[in-house]
Amino acid sequence: MPRSEKPYAMKKKATALGLLRIEAGFKQGAAAEQLGIHATSLSNIERGAVPASEELLDRMAELYKRSRLTVERAYRDGRRHQFQVREGL
Repeated sequence: MPRSEKPYAMKKKATALGLLRIEAGFKQGAAAEQLGIHATSLSNIERGAVPASEELLDRMAELYKRSRLTVERAYRDGRRHQFQVREGL
């Protein structure tokens, strides 16, 4: 079977914060635009590579329609826990 014809779906890893975004129905670029930041910045924040401001976490909670506490917990846990999600969700 050619390499491009895999019988299984490709999977990507998402952090807890990334999962909240996906569950809210946003692709990374669209969420970043709504939040007023670059997609690269959102990626770095979701991975825990750079800190997020309190204001940004508030905006994420509003955009993702989640409580501020849920977003904050996802942000803090994002570096420790990885979740598998199907590509394109």
